[in-house]
Amino acid sequence: MIVAGLVTILFHRLKQPVVLATSWRSYYRSLHSSVPLIQNRATIDTLAELGMILLMFSLGLEFSLRKLRKVGLTAFIAATLEILLMIWVGYEIGRIFGWKVMDSVFLGAMLSISSTTIIVKALGELGKTKENFAELTFGI
Repeated sequence: MIVAGLVTILFHRLKQPVVLATSWRSYYRSLHSSVPLIQNRATIDTLAELGMILLMFSLGLEFSLRKLRKVGLTAFIAATLEILLMIWVGYEIGRIFGWKVMDSVFLGAMLSISSTTIIVKALGELGKTKENFAELTFGI
């Protein structure tokens, strides 16, 4: 908990999004934890799904149909290109690791969703949600 607090303070002082600190803390803890905190795989899956639901819900609160109409066509084109690109990147990475085709496509789909989600969360923490590019990102 002390390390988590210090990393959060450090990222805040460096004017970096706290979501990056959270990701870093989770990664670091997973590498250096000798005591498994949760041993039941079903519990881990449930907590991961709950975290994603809460993140998507918080992003949905920022969503506005007025904003979407304003950036509609541009957001549609950008979203289509981003999704296709990330699915392709995920597919290629999966194939490099020797994964099956559907597993590789699923990796690409996860990347396409998570990349936009993290960007939107970071923009919110930096207070840039009123900028034009932020509205386009929310539209995507």
